[in-house]
Amino acid sequence: MSHPRPLKPVPDAIQIRGVRQNNLKGFDLDLPLGKLNVITGPSGSGKSSLAFDTIYAEGQRRYVETFSPYTRQFFERMDKPKVDAIIGIPPAIAIEQINNIRSTRSTVGTITEINDYLKMLFPRLAEGVCPECARPVKPESAESIQRSLLSDHAGKSALILFGVPVPADSKVEDFFAFLQSQGYTRVLLFGEVIRTEEPSAFGKRKLPAVVQVVQDRITLDEPNKSRLTEAIEAALRFGKGTVSVSFPQASSSKPPTGIVSFSTDWRCADCDIKLPAPTPGLFSFNNPIGACSTCRGFGRTLGLDLTKAMPDESLSIREGLIKAFSGDSYKDCQNDLIKCAKNRGVDIDLPYDEFSATDKKWLIEGDRSDPEAAYNAGEWYGVRGFFKWQESRAYKMHVRVFLSRYRAYTTCHECNGGRLKKEALHYRVEGKTLHDLWQMPVCELLPNMKSWKIGDQDKAAKMLRDEVASRLSYLERAGLGYLNLDRQTRTLSGGELQRVNLTTCLGASLVNTLFVLDEPSIGLHPRDIGRLIGVMEGMRDKGNTLLVVEHEEAVMRAADNLVEIGPGRGEKGGELVFSGPLANLRQKHGTLTGDYLFGRKSIPVPTKRRTVKRGQSLRIVGARQHNLKNLTIEIPLGVLCCISGVSGSGKSTLVHDVLYRNLLRQRGENIEDEPGLVKSIEGSDKVGTVVMVDQSPLARTPRSTPAVYVGAFDAIRQLFAETEDAKAEGITPGFFSFNSGDGRCERCWGNGYEKIEMQFLSDLYVTCPECEGKRYQPHALRIKLEGKSIHDVLGMTIEDSMTFFEEQSSKKAKSVVKSMHLLCEAGLGYLRLGQPLNTLSGGEAQRLKLIGHLLEPESSDKKTLFLLDEPTTGLHFDDIALLVKLLQRLVNEGHSILVIEHNIEVIKCADWVIDLGPEAGATGGELVVAGTPEEVAACDKSWTGKYLAPVLLERNGAARSTTTLLASVIAEEPAEYRASSSLVVRPLGRQSSPVPPEGGTTNSISIARYPA
Repeated sequence: MSHPRPLKPVPDAIQIRGVRQNNLKGFDLDLPLGKLNVITGPSGSGKSSLAFDTIYAEGQRRYVETFSPYTRQFFERMDKPKVDAIIGIPPAIAIEQINNIRSTRSTVGTITEINDYLKMLFPRLAEGVCPECARPVKPESAESIQRSLLSDHAGKSALILFGVPVPADSKVEDFFAFLQSQGYTRVLLFGEVIRTEEPSAFGKRKLPAVVQVVQDRITLDEPNKSRLTEAIEAALRFGKGTVSVSFPQASSSKPPTGIVSFSTDWRCADCDIKLPAPTPGLFSFNNPIGACSTCRGFGRTLGLDLTKAMPDESLSIREGLIKAFSGDSYKDCQNDLIKCAKNRGVDIDLPYDEFSATDKKWLIEGDRSDPEAAYNAGEWYGVRGFFKWQESRAYKMHVRVFLSRYRAYTTCHECNGGRLKKEALHYRVEGKTLHDLWQMPVCELLPNMKSWKIGDQDKAAKMLRDEVASRLSYLERAGLGYLNLDRQTRTLSGGELQRVNLTTCLGASLVNTLFVLDEPSIGLHPRDIGRLIGVMEGMRDKGNTLLVVEHEEAVMRAADNLVEIGPGRGEKGGELVFSGPLANLRQKHGTLTGDYLFGRKSIPVPTKRRTVKRGQSLRIVGARQHNLKNLTIEIPLGVLCCISGVSGSGKSTLVHDVLYRNLLRQRGENIEDEPGLVKSIEGSDKVGTVVMVDQSPLARTPRSTPAVYVGAFDAIRQLFAETEDAKAEGITPGFFSFNSGDGRCERCWGNGYEKIEMQFLSDLYVTCPECEGKRYQPHALRIKLEGKSIHDVLGMTIEDSMTFFEEQSSKKAKSVVKSMHLLCEAGLGYLRLGQPLNTLSGGEAQRLKLIGHLLEPESSDKKTLFLLDEPTTGLHFDDIALLVKLLQRLVNEGHSILVIEHNIEVIKCADWVIDLGPEAGATGGELVVAGTPEEVAACDKSWTGKYLAPVLLERNGAARSTTTLLASVIAEEPAEYRASSSLVVRPLGRQSSPVPPEGGTTNSISIARYPA
């Protein structure tokens, strides 16, 4: 039993002694406080075990000790980190790369709290606009009305009026007598001033619903100021908050000129339309006061999906544009459409995508809003009208089945996706509604908000505006300027979510806090790495400590303290290889990180690239989803192809939304989300299975393991069932099943962990106290295979299991070895056979999915198209080399690979590169260049090419130096500062973000590569 070693507290460091969590081997470590600490090392070496399972877990445990006894009773069952002592740890916050958010209510604006500030700022600054006359609407007071009249109509004669409702069937004589009894002798009716004591002068005309009564006739000048105020106050009192002012002409025979109306509440006095008061709740879609009543603030409703009703917009009406009309059941509707189109003069042989906007609207909406009335009149009732009629017959089962084919979650027709009630959209700041602001990219919204004019007296509004601008600037500095506040959180990548959370922490102005980050550079183009480093340095400079698990070279070079865990993976790792400034690492040989950083090792550039065969490609024509601008590109098959471009340029939209989902739809497969808009995808018959290998979690519970996922566990259970002890007891392979076997632990049901549901925090998984995480009952553990129990086998690493099963001669053992061999090739040999899949990182899950698909039998003679989304996530330089070998092997076997990637080491090894851009968001979505890496590197417009060009010099054996080889990642200036004419080499030391001050310029590129 180990004992805590005596420690002398150090005020400026976190002291860790004897850390033994997972595969860590009891080393000691001091982490300086107030510094940027970066932990690196091969995948599986123990980085996350140190950062999250030890340091953060201990910080969280100490925080939980401040909770009430009732709450602590749940947390006391949490496994404490295996460490002798940790001294000096500040309060800890972990920001991980896993995106578990599924609610569509969560947006970038809500998780950064910007929406909360905007909903308080809008009531202070917004101006109401009448939906009818578009005139400004604002509450007035007697004083403000008086100032307005004296400044705008000075010197004029005015009638101060207030409206009195006329009771139904009232006679003129009776009504005038009533007014006269109240002391009012004049009214303004139909442009004439009529005395109430002379009702006969009104003639036989009928009284209007509201009669304007003259409170006073007055000249608008300074001497009459007090009298004017008194008249306005009286008119407001009797007119229930509304007053009108008319300006009679000099000649009494002429009618008065225009009437100006005022109201003391948010009402248009001219149209008598009242707007709801602008309260914070009105500008929040999470509040019933402001949420759209149709979609309840989600922005989408389940209804008619026109892309399903008209799946091919290149068809004409005669060719069957409306899919629902193509069968015999609704042939009459097709005939109605053709007849009405001819009557209207619409060309029934013209493709729909060439229709004018007016004809498109007519086709969809029809001639009338009421489809029944349009049908009876022989007019076109519209596509929507047809489905509206069908919904009235939804009590029939076959009609409900029919409607389900054409339904999907579509933009709410009431709020048009704005999530808010229409009343909230009647308020604007600088001419923009709140939804308009939500839709603007951060890079556009920030300068727009800074231009808002706020009076010096409204300090609260200035404070709110400055807070929003501050958080928006953090988002832009983190390389997220292409996002908008209405972007759903569930659609963000792990890296994007991390950087959004970083900006939230910055906005909260936390100090003396430990931030534990898990690869925040994921999904970030090399151009934007410098901005991310600047954000982290900003957090550090506020007095916080950062502990970052990272493989990105530029982040390592920016570290104040670099920690390397290794030297190998799994059991061969877990040791402290290096800790200290980067400059000291250069002198230390035998470390994988140092070898790659200082050029002693490298991933070679292929000496020969595969040629793209003519006609062997997928052709995407007219992709226009999100920011893609009618993009047409060819994706070659049978090669390793990379999709590159700056973050937010449209890569994921192109591959996930457009290519993958449309290919699935063409094959008749069910898809959860709608495919991206595209005119056509040609060449899909040239590929067999299409496999998307992304970073989504493989499992959310501890039940699934690598052995189960790759199918090896079936053979392992059979091997145990064939032992002599098992045969003697009549045990079958199902006995060892996690799901239903009689040998599993009955308390945890074979999970090895128990789930504790927390209403206020994430669910907890704690080790089962009965089986102690072994998953099986004691009588099952007595069954031995070559001296090993089922728990012992599941506890083996994949590398060890290969040796164990290779010594056995059965076919089942050989099948296990085959699966394990592929896992080792992918660099996953350090994983344990029984390790829960919900503990894997995104990169590990992605590679395991790839192996799972490789083990599946080929369904046809056509080869598979693999679509990969940043497979280098979580990979060290050395692991990337293994990944590239695996990808090249897949291509050599005849498969096609399309990779979304930012890592230059992978891009340089590709056969073909498609670079999107040139910038992010609205300024992206175009094809910058397509060709070999050398052709991309030669393109001046390509940001990827700028970083690819120096790396390709290695092919010719050029020596690594600061003048011949740039870093694979350079902290580059934003686009507006692009003016590079020379190279400036920074001296050895921490790299700072070289973005010039606002309004400044630069004429150099900062390089963070050091000579070998």
